[in-house]
Amino acid sequence: MDNNLEIERKFLVTNMNWTHSVVETYNIMQGYILTKSKSVVRVRILNNQIAFLTLKDKSNSLVRHEYEYQIPLNDAKEIYHKMCDGFVEKYRFYVPYEQDPSLKWEIDWYKGPNIPLFTAEIELPDKNKDIVIPNWIGKEITYDDRYKNCNLALKPFCEWENEE
Repeated sequence: MDNNLEIERKFLVTNMNWTHSVVETYNIMQGYILTKSKSVVRVRILNNQIAFLTLKDKSNSLVRHEYEYQIPLNDAKEIYHKMCDGFVEKYRFYVPYEQDPSLKWEIDWYKGPNIPLFTAEIELPDKNKDIVIPNWIGKEITYDDRYKNCNLALKPFCEWENEE
């Protein structure tokens, strides 16, 4: 299997019934560098302590190529402030997937112009893996490009007026 594949399903969150199960929380700042290719370049800073540079293909698919590298925090801050064209800030909460302890839900609570958006995603080992959807999960948005963070950075949720 290709280790650089991301297999991920994404959903809207409909209620807060997941909060009692949170095992980990991060404050995330993400900046995006625009490219003319079918790829996404992202710098991510977690809790103002650790940073990553990520390259992803921009396909509208359940399965995408992803390459992620840890980079020095000061480099990430400089890239974020001097080179990025769009930004997303959010809190990320990790909640165990009850049916398989090797998996976890990632719940994102967006800040700034993406308030009041809440999404949940789960990375899967196989695109055909069936999952049990908890009662706090709503509509699946895996294939809706508007909800990709790179697109939320350029056209935030608050600007969608009457698109839902």
